Amino acid sequence: MNIQRWDESTPNITLGNFVTEDQSHDEFSRLVDATRCFRMWHEVTAKKIGELPHWRIDKSKMRVDFILQPTERLISHGWPAEDWIIVECKKSGIAIGPAVSQLIDYVRCEFEIDGHPIRPTWGFVWPAAKQAHAIASVMAHQHVGTVSTEKLRRPGYSIPRADFHCGESRMMTIEQERVDVLVDNLRIGRKSGSR
Repeated sequence: MNIQRWDESTPNITLGNFVTEDQSHDEFSRLVDATRCFRMWHEVTAKKIGELPHWRIDKSKMRVDFILQPTERLISHGWPAEDWIIVECKKSGIAIGPAVSQLIDYVRCEFEIDGHPIRPTWGFVWPAAKQAHAIASVMAHQHVGTVSTEKLRRPGYSIPRADFHCGESRMMTIEQERVDVLVDNLRIGRKSGSR
């Protein structure tokens, strides 16, 4: 299979060469584990849904691939301790629209971790490139973004690294080797009403 790399003509297509979601899931898990920036939970089902009047959703199907709790390593570099993340992993070469829609629903949900209710602050699609223009603005308003790795963009790059984007901004880059965790723009999705 050909590796799907970022291209201006296909920014809404998932990256990489993952034939299945399981392969994508496993690679994301290895990458995040290597950075030591998060505690991870897999396949967590929503306990409570912040419903909208038009929703007709079967709660049993509201299951997110990953919930990430920031560790002290990330918090010490400026990431808010209360800002938990959810991630939906997809196979390569598919449109990200359905995953973005899932995440918009999931950031309104409450999950239970170790007996405690957790409401995620951010949701990300893996593996996907930074978005631009109108869709980036809508995603930022909903606290939904993308996460990718340099390995998917530059063959031969071997250091585990993840780039988290929301809107047209890079929020953070985490690496296994670097002590420095970049936490950039967290002032996203804080406006309401008229712009």
